[in-house]
Amino acid sequence: MPDKLEEFSEALEGIFGYSSQFLEKAILKRLYKRLSLEFKQEGSSSFKDYVDNARRAFERAMKNFESDTIMLPGTGKDEMV
Repeated sequence: MPDKLEEFSEALEGIFGYSSQFLEKAILKRLYKRLSLEFKQEGSSSFKDYVDNARRAFERAMKNFESDTIMLPGTGKDEMV
């Protein structure tokens, strides 16, 4: 699914019609919640746009997390700074 978000969205619309918007919103809310992100609905953004934004935010958070983790010399243990 991650590589074919537009097709997934189109398939939902083909199957569920107008109701697909509610399904997409429910999916997005759950995704954002699992990633500890705030879901904000924006005008004309597509399902794919929201997933791409979540992916970028998650990748930024992971980079920040990695830069905040250091290896303590001689312990072999990671510690948060």
